Amino acid sequence: YRNDRSLWQNVRHIPVTHGWLYVPFVPIGVLGVLYYYPYLPQITGWHGGGPLATWSTVPRIWLHYVQLLVWPSTLIADYWRAFPVSPNFWHAPALLALVATVVLLGGIVWAFRRGQRLVAFSGAWFFVTLLPMSHLVPHKEMEAEHYLYIPSFGFGLLLCLGLAQLAHGWR
Repeated sequence: YRNDRSLWQNVRHIPVTHGWLYVPFVPIGVLGVLYYYPYLPQITGWHGGGPLATWSTVPRIWLHYVQLLVWPSTLIADYWRAFPVSPNFWHAPALLALVATVVLLGGIVWAFRRGQRLVAFSGAWFFVTLLPMSHLVPHKEMEAEHYLYIPSFGFGLLLCLGLAQLAHGWR
């Protein structure tokens, strides 16, 4: 990390200087695609019949995950058909969830711009680690609580930062 560059210039510079580190991942990715290719017809079914219905449900799922981290009152072992798919983004619950998700993502950007990088990191960690299970590529489970194992680190860090700030403010 060089101090005379911006953060984004440093991030862009990593593949140029350390690109050789990525070379082993290319054959691993190719082998992974070849291994899973026969299973694609079973895996690639969109929930709700198409990508729009599935993607319009993802913000609702993200908010449900936040609710489960804050208050895990209704834990279900199998969410098969327990979480209804939104027909499109104009569906009221989907639209409200999309607005709330944009507000949360805006809060992450706001925290980053104010110099609160750990707060921004914890929020970004939550969303970035949920991306593989967010149906950008369809997969079988619409929602599952075990998807929260890794994202809960970001939530826990945010909670600890808030408690530390409260303790510091009470002194």
